Amino acid sequence: MIAVVLDLIMPHLDGFEFLDRFRRRMRAAHAVIIWTVKDLSTYDQGACADAQAVVMKGSDGAAGLVRELDAFLPGRQASH
Repeated sequence: MIAVVLDLIMPHLDGFEFLDRFRRRMRAAHAVIIWTVKDLSTYDQGACADAQAVVMKGSDGAAGLVRELDAFLPGRQASH
């Protein structure tokens, strides 16, 4: 399985559009974990529904992201 870590705020590319295009082109077996600082509106949350997880960047650094990666990548060697 492949996991993509996606930040919704990127220069020159909208993260929501990336997610839509990625899902149309790739197998459903790929995990998409959104890691962002963006304050998500109700509309944004609906647009993220296709992702396996949404992790907010914040006080715990990358720990929340690593937990989600561990959950979606079975057999991954924990590096923390």
